[in-house]
Amino acid sequence: MPVNDSQMSHTVAVFSKNLTRLVKNKRNGLPFPQSQFAKENNLGTTALNQWCNGRRFPSDENLDRFCELFQVPLAELFIDPCSPIHTDNKIG
Repeated sequence: MPVNDSQMSHTVAVFSKNLTRLVKNKRNGLPFPQSQFAKENNLGTTALNQWCNGRRFPSDENLDRFCELFQVPLAELFIDPCSPIHTDNKIG
């Protein structure tokens, strides 16, 4: 099934929210800016800011880097923590 603009917008919004949360958690509340986090992890400051704000989407290579950096599976970057998880496998 093709992805429509609304679905893509939701995906980008969820990703940016998760990335922002992970960056903040990785910083452990330390008082240094996102730009310093970007520099320490060889990421472009502007690019990281745009990814966290949902204005741009990272390349597959950068998605892989985030998985390694945060030690999370790729799916965790796209799971909406506000959405219920359906475990009911009943059909019909």
